[in-house]
Parts: sequence; structure tokens; C-alpha cells
Amino acid sequence: MNGNVTREGITADLEAMKRVGIGGAQIFNVDCGIPAGPVKFMSPEWLALVKYAAQEAQRLGLELCLHNCAGWSSSGGPWNTPEHAMLSVTTSERRVTGPRHFSEALPMPPAKLDFYRDIAVLAFPAPGGKNAASGRVVPRAAIVDLSSRLQPDGQIEWDVPSGEWVILRVGYTPTGQKNHAAPAEGTGLECDKFSQEALEAHWAGFVQKVLDDLGPLAGQGKALNNVLIDSYEVGEQNWTPRARAEFQKRRGYDPLLYLPTIAGWVVENPAVARRFEWDTRRTGADLFAQNYYGHFQELCHQHGLVA
Repeated sequence: MNGNVTREGITADLEAMKRVGIGGAQIFNVDCGIPAGPVKFMSPEWLALVKYAAQEAQRLGLELCLHNCAGWSSSGGPWNTPEHAMLSVTTSERRVTGPRHFSEALPMPPAKLDFYRDIAVLAFPAPGGKNAASGRVVPRAAIVDLSSRLQPDGQIEWDVPSGEWVILRVGYTPTGQKNHAAPAEGTGLECDKFSQEALEAHWAGFVQKVLDDLGPLAGQGKALNNVLIDSYEVGEQNWTPRARAEFQKRRGYDPLLYLPTIAGWVVENPAVARRFEWDTRRTGADLFAQNYYGHFQELCHQHGLVA
């Protein structure tokens, strides 16, 4: 309850649970507008009280579960860096008319938390037509991959063919989502749900520290024997550093030239664009299931815990 916790309160709660036949408890650390108490999340005092709770649970024959971060949604904390955060595609456009030699810096796509990485630079003839549909359709064969020409400062050189062209810079940035409803000292970026490496960094930042502190009090058959991911209210993501390779492996084709679809263009035709959008969502769902929930279960089992 936002740091309002004492040894006496822990004992009273657990003894009351034992008395009425409740088999165990889940440990959450929430804010919810409650005035802050003296025990800061992850402080030495907090860790000592978690250990005390485990000792009391062992004495009473109760099981304890630990939520995997402060708050109840979902897997975040101040130890998570932007590179391990939930990520989304971001784009910028530059229109040029050829023939001409283009030598300029492309505009930076919108970014959050001062973190941005490039994915690709693609160019295509600006579509003609005045209705909603034909004015956004781009033939896949007309798309030119200029990614290798992009310099670290955003500069690009290209001999633009005749006509009007769209140069699309595609990258990724954090979504900015944080865990909630957590005390301030436990609030931070949600980890990348598509990346095992990001989940492992999150685990190391919190769960592993608690397990190390508890020692023989944690594990299957011990007082604290399971870790929980509770609810999920932190929005969507659509990218991870290995997204292109994972998409190719799972869907059987390279998504590179279809990326303008994410920026609102229609690659090839509406039916093809919808199939690509479906493939993108299916890949994201697969990565979410395998690298977030699935790998979380693996981490629990590796440490002798029930997930």
C-alpha cells in the first residue's frame, strides 16, 4: 500500500489468512493515490520486509507469490532502458522532384525519450489519382531501397529519376508506456514484449534481486514459490530489433518493401496491404506469446518457481 507496511501488519495479515483457511497471498506494490508510507519500493527496508513475509509464510505453511514489478500492469520499472522498452515504428516523408541530385538530411521521424533507430529508407513515385484509394497505392516493383545510402547524421545522396518521388524514412522509438499503478520509485518503462533479451533484463532488474535476497526461502516447495504477470493495460507495440528477421522466419517473405503500409500507404493493392497487416499482427502475436509469456514461464521454471 505505497510503502505503508510493517512487520506487525504482515504477521497480522498472514495469521488471519491462515486462521480462515486461505492458502497464501500475492505481493503487489501499488500507489492508487494512497499517501506514501516510509518503506520505499526496492529499498533495503523493503527487501527486509519481503524476507520477513517469506519467513512468516514458511512458519504458517502458506504460499507467497510476487508480482513481477510494482503496480499490476504489466512488466516495467526504472531499470528498463529505452532500447529494451516497448517499441513502435515511426516515419517521416520528404517529397522531391527529379531529375536532380539529392544531397540532404532527411527529416527525423517523431521520437520519444530521445531514442531513435533507423530501419530503412524507401523511395517510390508519388501516386497519381484524386480519390482516397488510388492516391495512396504504391506498386511494390516501383519501391527503391535506399537504406544503404543513409549516413549516421540522416544525410542521403541519390540521383532522383524524373517525376515526383516520396522518400520515406522508417525507424523505431519507444512507445513510452510505463507500469502502473506503481509507487514513483517503482515506475519505469515497460519491457519489449517481443524480445527475450528485454524480458531477461527486466527480470534481472527486479525479480532476480528479490530471489537472490530470499535465498532458500524462494523456490518450488518453499515459502515464495511463484511469480505473477497480472493484468495488461499498456497498449500495443509493432517493432523489436529482430522484427524483420523474425517476420521472414515466420511468414516466409521479407517485409521491407511493405513497410510503407505502416505509414498509411497501400503497397500493391488494398488486398495485399491487408494481408501484410494481418501477417504483421500474426507475427507480433507469435512473438508476444513466445518471448514474453512463454519465456517468462521458462525463467520461472529455471529458478524453481511456478509461473
